[in-house]
Amino acid sequence: MEELSLDELHLISCNKAISACGKSKDWELALHLLGSVGTLQLMPDTFSYNSAISVCAKGLAWPWSICLFEETPQRDVISFNAAIHACKQGKNWQLALRLLEQMSEELGECSVNGQNACISACHVANQWQYCLLLFWEMMLKRQPNTATHSAAMSACQSEGQWQMVFLLFDLMSSTKAKRDAVVFNVAMYACKHAGHWQTVLGLLQMMRDSQVRPNRVSYSSAIAATEQGGRWDLATSFLNIMRLEGDWPNEINWGAALKVTKAPLGLRCSCEMKGIMRTTQESLIPSHSFLWVRVCDWQR
Repeated sequence: MEELSLDELHLISCNKAISACGKSKDWELALHLLGSVGTLQLMPDTFSYNSAISVCAKGLAWPWSICLFEETPQRDVISFNAAIHACKQGKNWQLALRLLEQMSEELGECSVNGQNACISACHVANQWQYCLLLFWEMMLKRQPNTATHSAAMSACQSEGQWQMVFLLFDLMSSTKAKRDAVVFNVAMYACKHAGHWQTVLGLLQMMRDSQVRPNRVSYSSAIAATEQGGRWDLATSFLNIMRLEGDWPNEINWGAALKVTKAPLGLRCSCEMKGIMRTTQESLIPSHSFLWVRVCDWQR
């Protein structure tokens, strides 16, 4: 095995230090370290620049990411992915699209992660139509993965396009992308806001059938759906299930359940809620105390 020179060891150490700045999002230190490489009479390599680009993106200094990207020698897939991710932080969806096109020209193809980052960049800029355009282009190449579906679904959900959300969810069976909790939650949230409460409950059951464990976000949508359908009994059941599974209801879950008590038969619901709250009282944070008071008020 060939031994590394002293200069190569110094460069590796500097690269590790730059990469470590990502944990604290200290982009200024990352830039300082990148500049210090030159003082050691060394030339920063692609890894040096890629690390600094990522750190600047995490530190919300996305313009620096783009400047470093332009200076990067021998740009690779990671360079482009990091730069496109930086565009997401800056909500610069036009630049993200241009970088994706540039990636195809320079590297011969676009990476799945790069395309996913571009969809996310369009999403945060409320350009859901472009998200779909990118998604369908990936579909033609059979490239979409779970992150692709999640990003495209989130973009459509933000614009109230619940039918498209459900279509993208359904297409996962043909792309063989694995449905995770995030994907289920996006679909449930979209259907809840569209008033399709039975679909929400059906998705919750599908989660369990798929061996995907529902979380607080899942139950929040499901509890809100019970209000729409007048199924107060299911609201208290969901709270009990959360308690038994050790996933204690949070303020949002209690707030959603509290609305159900205003429906017919809400008095009985509030009594059951009070019983559940009493068993979980030790786990409640101070901000939940107002919920306890309101449940008691509804009993009177």
